[in-house]
Amino acid sequence: MSGNLLAVHIADGVLTPPWWLGGWVGTGILLALSSRRIEAEEIPRLALVSAACFVASSIHVPLPFTSVHLLLNNLSVLLAGRRAALAIFPALFLQALLLNHGGLLSLGINTLIYTLPAWVIWELSWPVLQRFPRLLSLQYAWLTGAMLAALTVLSTVSLNALVLYVGGIETWPALVALVFVAHLPVVGVEACISASLLTFLLRVKPTLLALPCPVPCPTQAPSP
Repeated sequence: MSGNLLAVHIADGVLTPPWWLGGWVGTGILLALSSRRIEAEEIPRLALVSAACFVASSIHVPLPFTSVHLLLNNLSVLLAGRRAALAIFPALFLQALLLNHGGLLSLGINTLIYTLPAWVIWELSWPVLQRFPRLLSLQYAWLTGAMLAALTVLSTVSLNALVLYVGGIETWPALVALVFVAHLPVVGVEACISASLLTFLLRVKPTLLALPCPVPCPTQAPSP
């Protein structure tokens, strides 16, 4: 059981039935909200983001006693915005089906753990980025991307630990703490990845980002 706990993907048989059933209810609501008024031209972007999340599971950060993989849920929200759940859910489904990461019964709660922290942090950042658009300028983009990614990963790992601690079929305080500590290196790695990608896209094609600012973005030169 401990091998299953050392991952953000919660495996089947780890949580009590009310928790994984509640996870499916929450995911159903999340997917319904995310799919409202979706346009056909949005689907290729969501497919690309979903593929990136799937591939991220094969990128491992080695540790002395185990290894952990990247999450990229912050990038999912940066690229897909409020529709990120539509990209994260199929990625986690394929990971559970093909790579044995997580489980099908726990797919609902895993989707919530991946999506909610990234979604909430992005929504909370909207007023700040709108009030201080310079945070999306090339001068500050790296710092903004790093902070958003770090907060997202920390929140995701914290929520995962909380679910394991409260909803587990047994009490694993030591292992729950180990899950949190083991994923701390991922915070730095994902912060660098998100910061670099945000800076690059703001420079070459800011329209690919789900930014909370009107077009043209403040990083673009004003029209003559």
